[in-house]
Amino acid sequence: MIKNNYMQIKSFCNLTLLNVLLCLFACNSGEGEITDPVKPPEQPPVADDIFNKPDFTPHKEGEPFDTYRGLVMAGYQGWFCAPGSGCSHGNHKNTEWYHYRENEMFEPGVLRNSIDFWPDTREYEKKYTPGKFILPNGEKASVYSAYDINRVSCFTLNG
Repeated sequence: MIKNNYMQIKSFCNLTLLNVLLCLFACNSGEGEITDPVKPPEQPPVADDIFNKPDFTPHKEGEPFDTYRGLVMAGYQGWFCAPGSGCSHGNHKNTEWYHYRENEMFEPGVLRNSIDFWPDTREYEKKYTPGKFILPNGEKASVYSAYDINRVSCFTLNG
């Protein structure tokens, strides 16, 4: 019986010690254990004029351009053809609407034409209207032909 009491007292002491240790760790305030999140280093403020100040001398009106720096170059592709415009491609069914076509056709829809943006044809005397294309305002879309003399005059005389 003394042995049994001794075992009970030993178990009680062990459990008490375990509870004390658990309370010490569980009731810890946690100070210094959890750190603040890492913040990226602050960048010095950048003056607005750095982004807007060109690193070249701006062009002065009336003077010739001596560099392409600071300029935007734009152009047009001069090989578009429409039936009846004088282009030899327009005389054949399989090559009419030359360069406007995609996958051997020129129709509305994906992979059926090569139109990214409809050309502004307001200044052209001669316009070519592919029948199936309708603009959002309900009007039929029109294109130009690089082989039409009116189009050539518009670009060489006005541009």
